[in-house]
Amino acid sequence: PVNINQVGKAAASAKSVRLGSGKMKPAELAMFTRQLCTLIQSGLPLLRAIKTLARQAAAKPKVKRVLDEIAEQVEGGTTFSEALTSQPKTFDKLFVSMVRAGEASGALETVLERLSEFLEKSERIKSKIKSALMYPLAVMTVAIGITVLLLAIGWAGFAWLAAVLIEGGVLRTYLHNLKTAAELGMEPTGSAARGLGGNPDVTTFNLFPAAGSA
Repeated sequence: PVNINQVGKAAASAKSVRLGSGKMKPAELAMFTRQLCTLIQSGLPLLRAIKTLARQAAAKPKVKRVLDEIAEQVEGGTTFSEALTSQPKTFDKLFVSMVRAGEASGALETVLERLSEFLEKSERIKSKIKSALMYPLAVMTVAIGITVLLLAIGWAGFAWLAAVLIEGGVLRTYLHNLKTAAELGMEPTGSAARGLGGNPDVTTFNLFPAAGSA
């Protein structure tokens, strides 16, 4: 036999797991609050206003799920503020407390208007901060990229030149020739006089001056 109590507990457990699975983004929450305030001020009942917004959010499954769950609880006799507590990912304690106060005082539309203004202002501030940070971040990124590129090219060129000079013996030969010329007191001629640009194999020194120059 099937235990009705167990079936009821299982259904309640599954429902509790399903509730709160959706989440609104801050911008979506601000829009929802503003639209709900407008509908209530126009004379639409709370439940009907929530269902209307849920139908309009068909293109956003997460938002629609949140609103459907709230509407279902309100329709079952739960207060609006209590229904919001089942969506902790979307509605924080401040939001819920203000809605509860609005319900108790009979000024729910006024509270929703104040909440919408607060949320919209917060979104504008966030947008300004992000915009202000974009330019310096972009400049810093470009500067770092250019610095890394210059360092990579500079070190690569230096390493290549050093490898050519050392492995080819150009630097060693040039320094040896300069040392020999200094010891003999002779002026280097040819490629040695021009530096490293010439061919070290043809470097000559005026070690034996012409007969008429003595």
